[in-house]
Amino acid sequence: MNTTASREQAALASLEQIHAALVAELERAGLGHLQNRIPPQLSSHQMQTDPFDGSQSFAGEWRNAAGTKLGSVLIHQGGQVFAEFDVLVPHPTDGRWFVEGVTTWGTAQQLKSELKLLPALGA
Repeated sequence: MNTTASREQAALASLEQIHAALVAELERAGLGHLQNRIPPQLSSHQMQTDPFDGSQSFAGEWRNAAGTKLGSVLIHQGGQVFAEFDVLVPHPTDGRWFVEGVTTWGTAQQLKSELKLLPALGA
């Protein structure tokens, strides 16, 4: 198997952990009922080559049936991960905030997650 294909397979294998981290953050925030919005499978993915250093990154997207982008994941050659998914709901416990999305980052061995918050209108 060539290097690009093996990197792609490794990235696809780590998606389960990334998905679990996004869902766990929703649950921690009291938004567990929204976990089904994040599909376990990506709508599309590709390998991208950085024009500066030649490193390869895995880039994937989640899209709805109409083709609207809902989230993305980027896994760099060195193993660094960044994923985000749109949630777009009021914060469940603090009316001052609106939850734009959920993000996770780090490495497959140590992922961290948080909500992306915006000030609520009129708060």
